[in-house]
Amino acid sequence: MFMALLKSCTIANSSALDGHRAPTLGTPATVACNYHLVEEMNDNGDNIIVSGWVILPTGTSVELDSQITINGQTPSIKSKKNIENLRTGEVKGIKLELGKGA
Repeated sequence: MFMALLKSCTIANSSALDGHRAPTLGTPATVACNYHLVEEMNDNGDNIIVSGWVILPTGTSVELDSQITINGQTPSIKSKKNIENLRTGEVKGIKLELGKGA
């Protein structure tokens, strides 16, 4: 691992589609992570995540339709990419870009 992942996130992957073609979520798993979040206050006075990023360990099972929970909030996953050592090509982690939740 290229850095210590000192925080935690919960990820629930999509397991199937229901009768309305909406994804159903599988059992959530807690994983080590690091993150940076940008929050703002909504009309109800609650802080919501509007953007940010999360770094996860290599091999973490996560897709764009997975649900990630950070500090009780579920922002949407906008993109996913591997973090690679440019010299060796070794994958060192996974970076997710986040946006406003549903």
